[in-house]
Amino acid sequence: MTGGDLADRFNAAECRGCSQSIVWARTDNDKSMPLDPLPVAGGNVKVTGVGRDDRGVHPRVRVLGKRESESLLDPPGEHRYVTHFVTCPKRKDFKR
Repeated sequence: MTGGDLADRFNAAECRGCSQSIVWARTDNDKSMPLDPLPVAGGNVKVTGVGRDDRGVHPRVRVLGKRESESLLDPPGEHRYVTHFVTCPKRKDFKR
């Protein structure tokens, strides 16, 4: 996928805790995951495709394991992201 900002390609939402922009993705296990829309070096979430459900179009993602995350070199134009649970200053307010 080209272009790093997910909010340019998918509907952005607002985090209920901190009001930052997020993009809802679906994992390989079909779980919802909030992502920070901008790519980051060392991120452990990789977009693998595009999905569609009753809420609209969303990125399909795969969470990389530690070894895979450290050793995998991304081809040009591919980016990595982090779940918003990592960066949200209000993350402790949400139950898991």
